[in-house]
Amino acid sequence: MQFGRKPFDFKERLIYTYTFDEWKQVVGEEPDINRFPEKDLSDILLLPGGKHAGTKEEWETKAENVRNRIKWTIGDLPAYETIENVKIENERRFRGTLRKAEVAVDDKLVAHLTYPAERDEKTPVVIYLHAYLDAGGHDWSRGYGYRTSVGERLAEDGFLAIEFDQFGYASRNRDSGIEFYRENPGLSALGVMIQDVRKVIDALSLLDWVDEDRIMVAGYSLGGMVGLYAAVFDTRIQAVATTCGFGSMRLDVHGNETEGIKRYSHLRPTIPRLGLFLGNEKRIPYDFHEVLALIAPRPVFVLAPRLDQDWFHEDVEVCCREAGKVFALYGKRENIVLCSPNDFNRYTPEYQDMVNQWLSTVR
Repeated sequence: MQFGRKPFDFKERLIYTYTFDEWKQVVGEEPDINRFPEKDLSDILLLPGGKHAGTKEEWETKAENVRNRIKWTIGDLPAYETIENVKIENERRFRGTLRKAEVAVDDKLVAHLTYPAERDEKTPVVIYLHAYLDAGGHDWSRGYGYRTSVGERLAEDGFLAIEFDQFGYASRNRDSGIEFYRENPGLSALGVMIQDVRKVIDALSLLDWVDEDRIMVAGYSLGGMVGLYAAVFDTRIQAVATTCGFGSMRLDVHGNETEGIKRYSHLRPTIPRLGLFLGNEKRIPYDFHEVLALIAPRPVFVLAPRLDQDWFHEDVEVCCREAGKVFALYGKRENIVLCSPNDFNRYTPEYQDMVNQWLSTVR
């Protein structure tokens, strides 16, 4: 075909059809971002009128406003039908000590379960959320060469591990293109990801051997970010472990050294509306110090290597430090933990063990 030896009509089918410019045309709005004041990260306890929150009750009067700013940015959370029945399929023994199975939560969302073969009591749950893995999705660790997957390592440590392909990745990688936004201009890919986590929790809660008081989320990279948002909107999540998942959006203006907010709006269709603030990052309606604070006082473990090529470490530190002020109002400053190894962005078995050990302490 290329050398003209044989005529052939090659039909191009793009997998990734989203662009930020086309999203703007689809949505057809250009909000006045100047109505959002320029901010840094120093005002987390500042209340309307200039007073500073000195109690958890005073913080909670502000928390709803922060949550509404997040909702405006990420769009509506898509509605879904109540899950009333769960069917565990393809249950089988794995390596003697574990079991694997699947649960079809809906037509697109399939939860892959790994858990101890023998259990005498209710089992704590960890939902693992994968990174930006367009082809591999939840099964990335096998392709990466690790003999034991993330879910299997969690199950070996006594958890019911749940893994699934997030919206727009692997088996669902054609679902988050511009066609999705044409049909759902008020939504975002992140909103679907949040609701997927909530649907999985709904399904798990129907299993009588699940410990509903110990449902936790662990995520790496993209998954580390999604896990935080999911915990903001679902208090059934008792703890979050996030690895290489975030830094300050307002401060992430480091030229070509990092992707900045383009990672969410231009390079990927995760949160398109953030792209409206490109070049005006200080006007972004919220930042990750507030996302962390909205989870308080539930435990949060932040694994942030100092040499992370995607996030400046100081941008992570300031988010954790400022969010810690809200945890302190609840008398739970120790519930936000920042671990900073001298390493780069990855999720090795050693890091997985660190996360699993921390999750084991959550009660």
